[in-house]
Amino acid sequence: MAGISTYRPDEPAILHFEPVLLGQSDDVEGRLVFEQDRLLALIVRLSSIHGTHQGRWFLEACFIPKASSPPAAFFASIDEAETWIQSHDRALASPIKPFETAEPELLAFAALR
Repeated sequence: MAGISTYRPDEPAILHFEPVLLGQSDDVEGRLVFEQDRLLALIVRLSSIHGTHQGRWFLEACFIPKASSPPAAFFASIDEAETWIQSHDRALASPIKPFETAEPELLAFAALR
């Protein structure tokens, strides 16, 4: 059924990384992270303005319900970010219907789409 994530705790989530270009920032390379049609996270590759973190991936936004950010939201690779997202999504996931946990303002925005 479209719009509902199927939770299978015994199977790792199959994630899809959608490349995006970010504007208005020195960090322009990003990935939207999806499981099926469910947006889980936005990771961003850090530019040279971040010094020793240049080239690492940063967890800019996490949309996994009740997930806490990692102590350092930096990942050396997309594979490392994927492992963290999968482990947190599997540990915290439950069948989620679209907008089930959304704030009222977000529900109003979604209704406009």
